[in-house]
Amino acid sequence: MAPNRKDNKQYFFTVEGETEKWYLDWLEAEINAVLDANPASNIKVSIKSKVEKNPLKYAKSLPIISKVEVTHLLTTKAMNRCMLNSS
Repeated sequence: MAPNRKDNKQYFFTVEGETEKWYLDWLEAEINAVLDANPASNIKVSIKSKVEKNPLKYAKSLPIISKVEVTHLLTTKAMNRCMLNSS
């Protein structure tokens, strides 16, 4: 009997720095560990993240034909820096 194939849910992020990328890598591993521990689970989560200041540039570089949503993740420190620079 073949093993059950899991649906892959993909999420795309751009981040301001390496710390945010490491957090998303850790989060993906934690979510999948919980899902793998549940025998009834048929989902695997894939979080694709890139250190990139421009989410649109990243979205255009993805080799995916369908519509993709890219979320930009930044810290409050980075947000404060942006606000100070725009003043």
